[in-house]
Amino acid sequence: MSTSQFDYLVSRIGDQFHSSDMWIKDEVYLPMEEGGMSFISTESLNSNGLSIFLATVMRARAASQAEESFPLYENVWNQLVEKLRQDARLGVSGN
Repeated sequence: MSTSQFDYLVSRIGDQFHSSDMWIKDEVYLPMEEGGMSFISTESLNSNGLSIFLATVMRARAASQAEESFPLYENVWNQLVEKLRQDARLGVSGN
């Protein structure tokens, strides 16, 4: 994933958090926000937090489909969603 793809996803996902879920954004975005790193991490989330993060990613992906640039990022969105759905914390259903 390129830096521009990363920045695009992080921006779109960040805009989709519900106010009650901002603690999840704070956790996931911590390496980037406070550590100056070029990544985000779901490592500290439990299954509920990860499920909320996945739902947020899905909202962000759906919202970005209206953008003219969506075809440029569709594959990256698909890779991210697939990777999250494979996480064992989500169980078998992945929803």
